[in-house]
Amino acid sequence: NRFWCKTTIPLLYANPFALGYRNKHKLLLTIILLFNKEEILQLKNQLGTNQIKNFNIDDEHKPLFEYLKYLEDYNQFKIDSFIFYNIGLLIPSNEKCGYIFPMFHQKILCQSRNIKQLDISLNLFNREAFKNFNVQNFISNLTKLKSLSLKLSLDDTTNNEIEQEFLGSIANNNFNNLNLRKLRIDLTSKKLVGQKIFNNITCEKIYKIIQGQNKLKIFKIWSCCYSLLNNILLSLEFRKHSL
Repeated sequence: NRFWCKTTIPLLYANPFALGYRNKHKLLLTIILLFNKEEILQLKNQLGTNQIKNFNIDDEHKPLFEYLKYLEDYNQFKIDSFIFYNIGLLIPSNEKCGYIFPMFHQKILCQSRNIKQLDISLNLFNREAFKNFNVQNFISNLTKLKSLSLKLSLDDTTNNEIEQEFLGSIANNNFNNLNLRKLRIDLTSKKLVGQKIFNNITCEKIYKIIQGQNKLKIFKIWSCCYSLLNNILLSLEFRKHSL
């Protein structure tokens, strides 16, 4: 049984959010049990006495494996759907949802050491739950990254130190020779429509991220601003034969 578990657990948790989101309370409970006692207490306070009864949370129970470390595909939007269908429907307050969802994301990102595909909106780092997020610990877990999808707004990132540190680490290739096979960048935020002034610091990091790739097989970029898209493409002129 021990050998069977060691063989199957990495396979089961490589992409546990892929197939359906409903009625996966056992998976949700497994993730909750990976929280420390302080995090579990915060979750209980947010859910309230009535709703916490829906989850049999034993603070003293220790999972047999560090399940999240086997995660290979982190897709923020699939995980949001998973949390919503299994816990979000029990929470009447949007404000509480805005706190609980990032709690799960932070825990998943901190413990996942085998991520090969990362699909994330950098607005996630603006949430209160991420104010003490250890970016460098997260970055150190991305050494196997092959596919990166970023969604961001260029108008509201300057003051977000976590977001800037994350972009800077990718731009400076702090991953021990990271070479992506797939890169997607989404700049189609509604906040950008009709705007001509952008955060130059963020733009420069985006240029550098793209320029630093040598083995891309798929590259996609979306932007609602022609001038920004044109600047990005011009910045790649010298790499047109090597991307």
